[in-house]
Amino acid sequence: MKKTKERKLTKSIIAVVMSAVFIVCSISTAVFAVNGDDDSSSQSGTSDSSSVSNESNSSDPSNDNSSNKSDESSSNSTSATTQQPSTTPTTSNSAAVGTKFTSGNYMYMVTGKNTVALKGFAKNVSLSTVKVKSNVTFNGVTYKVTKIGKASFKGENSIKTVISSLSVTSIGKHAFLKCKNLKKVRIKSNVTVIGQSAFRYCSKLSTINITSVVLKDVHQNAFSNIKSGAVINVMDASTRTLIKPTLKTKVSINVM
Repeated sequence: MKKTKERKLTKSIIAVVMSAVFIVCSISTAVFAVNGDDDSSSQSGTSDSSSVSNESNSSDPSNDNSSNKSDESSSNSTSATTQQPSTTPTTSNSAAVGTKFTSGNYMYMVTGKNTVALKGFAKNVSLSTVKVKSNVTFNGVTYKVTKIGKASFKGENSIKTVISSLSVTSIGKHAFLKCKNLKKVRIKSNVTVIGQSAFRYCSKLSTINITSVVLKDVHQNAFSNIKSGAVINVMDASTRTLIKPTLKTKVSINVM
């Protein structure tokens, strides 16, 4: 009977101990679970915060754009600083008809819009060869030389050779009158008029080459009193017919 009571008591003690162990284990498990959740939440929060920060930086291009804009601004500023000035020439209006000016060795007179006549040597200039230019520039405007003007080289004894340009269409009255040392003249292809006494009394003038086929008018005495035996070379018979009446000395006119 006594042993039976002891056994019951032992079982009761074991049951109490087992209950206590179970409770302790349950409490420990619960505490561990709570701590685990807190750590997970903390890690999740950190991850989320990092993600948000990265997304913010990624989705907001202001920093990159600001940098790019700064670079572009710097580039544009450099470009504007190093840009070369325009080299396009500025031009003014053509000078008034009758305006005289000097360019190089010669003097010119404005005869129309962007056209001039050669009027002789510039002051204190004396040359053996007159070589007419096609164009000259004055005050930023380019003029075409279309005429050798009236009496432009009259009595200029330094001249030995005259060469007209393709732009010249007329040789004026008395243009080379009494140029006593003039020996050779070349009249190019666009001359239509040779004025009265243009080469009269050029006593040494021995060779004249006329390549114009549009010559329409050779005025009186244009080639009178040039060197006897001189040769005039022309392009066609009609030009020879125009020149022949203007001669007073023995001159040969050859068709080239």
